Amino acid sequence: YPLGTTKEFLASYDVAAQSLPSSRTAERGALLLQKAGFLIDAERFEEARDCFAQLAKIAPQSAGPQNGLAAAYAGLGQLDASIAAYEKSLALAPGDAATKIRLACVLLQAGEARRALNLTEEAAPRAALDQAALAVHELALRANSDPRAERLADYERHVQIFDLEPPPGFSSM
Repeated sequence: YPLGTTKEFLASYDVAAQSLPSSRTAERGALLLQKAGFLIDAERFEEARDCFAQLAKIAPQSAGPQNGLAAAYAGLGQLDASIAAYEKSLALAPGDAATKIRLACVLLQAGEARRALNLTEEAAPRAALDQAALAVHELALRANSDPRAERLADYERHVQIFDLEPPPGFSSM
């Protein structure tokens, strides 16, 4: 947004939601979810928290709003509230590997390395090609002084140095 127009940031979502009849809660919820996602991206965590809290009231049996609340709380540095929201999300969707990985991240920040490792050991095999999941699992292993961390992140085997030639038209890199 151009300088000086921060008041208008995402106002179109509010206008669109207000124009819908009150009976169209699914559409209102979809607009609120999109707005909340943009607020997270913009690091406006208090506003995002408020949007996700509204969504949680609209859809109390949906794990998504709880995940959003957890992300907003984490952004605000409220790790206990973030953990509680992720745990509520997992109670609603127990098999969600991505939520387990995100909760493990917050648990690592909170110094709960053992709990984080338990979660990544469950989730990482189900997300075997997800590099973020593998990275969090490696961090949890390392935080627990687990020797499997060295095998997973074998820098000697996986990291190499290459000398690259400058691209055409450039004399050096």
